[in-house]
Amino acid sequence: MAMTRVKDVSRTSAYCEMDPISFEQNVHLLPLSQSDKWLISARILDMVTLTTTDTGLAFFKFRKRALSFDEYMAYLKELAESKSLDLEEMQFKMQICGKPKKAT
Repeated sequence: MAMTRVKDVSRTSAYCEMDPISFEQNVHLLPLSQSDKWLISARILDMVTLTTTDTGLAFFKFRKRALSFDEYMAYLKELAESKSLDLEEMQFKMQICGKPKKAT
């Protein structure tokens, strides 16, 4: 079954809204902490094949606190290449894992 890459801006926005600074400033930027939560939820960040050290090193190459959607796509590509992961499979898992839920 071939997986198609779909830009899921709404799901990315949901994770951006979980970041208090992005939410407060009404911008759609994704910080490392929310990215890691998303990757864990998608069962990509498993602390064996892919670790928080790996995600941190790739993220901080951008030298920013948070990434835009296009920057985040480049970040995922960097992660996939550095860890020999299938980028399309990563994106598919991230699309089907569900949106984050805010703590009440």
